Amino acid sequence: MYNKLLNEFVKAVGGEIGEKAVKDSIEGLMNNDERKKTYNFIKNNVIAEPFKYSRQELQDYLFTANFFSSLTTKKAPSNGFSVFIPVYGLYKLWEYNSNSTKWNYICESLDDLIKRRDLNEYEKILQDPNYQSKYFEGFPQLLNKFKNYNDENNFTEMAYLFVDYMDVHNLYRKESDSKKILDEYGKRLKMEENRLKRIKGTS
Repeated sequence: MYNKLLNEFVKAVGGEIGEKAVKDSIEGLMNNDERKKTYNFIKNNVIAEPFKYSRQELQDYLFTANFFSSLTTKKAPSNGFSVFIPVYGLYKLWEYNSNSTKWNYICESLDDLIKRRDLNEYEKILQDPNYQSKYFEGFPQLLNKFKNYNDENNFTEMAYLFVDYMDVHNLYRKESDSKKILDEYGKRLKMEENRLKRIKGTS
């Protein structure tokens, strides 16, 4: 959908195509009808059925969503936004209005989906060390890191990984007592470690 245009955009930054192609790509990317089609596809297909997509595909959609979300940088007097395109110092006023909030929702949803899919795949590996994850193709560093922890029965490191993925420390962001924060975080880690042991069948 937007992959071709985005590839042209990236190539243009590297100087592989000319200024006209850059402007044509930007015009296409900012076209309201095309933007709506992309938004609706991600919302109604990708987010609705995330298990159909690999990690790389989900990240590609997240890249696209982040691109649109970050286009608006400054509110303009005409109820549009002043948009900065980081190629050739090009500025243009677009009637973008409140659409940025929709794209923010898409970005947050995709980011959350990737985290949940990662954890789901890790749990499958815990249950079956011979499980072959097609989802993680292209990300051997993530896969091998967890497999090593699993082979070593290093539940402490796996628990840290799961808790960090879930961003659980944000639950205590408003807590001013640092000792209480550490205590709660430690409890959460221990709970997660025990849960992972049960999944693997070692407890």
